[in-house]
Parts: sequence; C-alpha cells; structure tokens
Amino acid sequence: MSEARRDLSMMAMLVIHEDLIAQLYETYAQILPEHEPFWAQLAREEVQHANLLCSVGGKNLSERDISLKGLLTSLDYVKVLLANALRQKMSMQMALTTALQVENSIIEKNLFEIYEGDDEQLRSVFHSVSQGTRTHIARVEKALQELK
Repeated sequence: MSEARRDLSMMAMLVIHEDLIAQLYETYAQILPEHEPFWAQLAREEVQHANLLCSVGGKNLSERDISLKGLLTSLDYVKVLLANALRQKMSMQMALTTALQVENSIIEKNLFEIYEGDDEQLRSVFHSVSQGTRTHIARVEKALQELK
C-alpha cells in the first residue's frame, strides 16, 4: 500500500472510530433516558471530533506508531460494545465504566499524539481531539464519583 493510501486509510479509520464512539454514546442516551443529556452531549462532541478529523483529510501519518491492524481491532471492540449495549440491560455505572475504558484507550494508544513534523492544521486538530478526549475522561470520572 502506498504511503498516501495508508495515510487516507488511517485517517478514515480514526474518523470511523470517533463515529462509532458517538453511536455508542447515542445508544446510552436512548437506553438510559434519565441520563440522556449527559450521553447526548458526549455523542455530539464525538461527532465534532470526527468532523475535525475529516477536515485534515489524508495528511501524512506515516511516521505514527498506529497500525491499521490495531485500529481495526479497536473498531471491532467498539462495535462489540455497541452490540452489547443494545442486547443487555445497561446501568449508568456500567455505561460510565465502559466509556472510561474507551476514552482511556484512546489516550493510552496515543492515537492523537502530535509529532514534530506535523503541519499546523494537523497539530491543531489532533490537539483539539486529544483535549476533548481528556475532557471526556474527566466528565465520566466525575459522573462515576457522583454515583457512589
């Protein structure tokens, strides 16, 4: 696969990843109607992340440690979480714990790490998405604490 095609594939997978997380949170909003505002807001922000990523297109991602295989594994994991949310009875605590795992995995995998050679637009978008993810972690952790 050429570097240009790989970069487009990587960016497409990152966009799909954010969209799937948005779908997961939208599902939580539907099955936990008493907490709908919380989940709907997170879902909207995930859509914003996806839109930001779309805005940078196929920027050079070739030096990144992200593998397509790793991204596909992560996508499959979120799809399983989405299917499980629709099949099993979900409590707010379970949903929050799952969301925390998803958001933390994004940070742990350095999906939006900024590299020295990144152009300004990519740096700005990755910084924004990374900060948004960290904000989600803080909000989910706070909501978990409030449940106790």
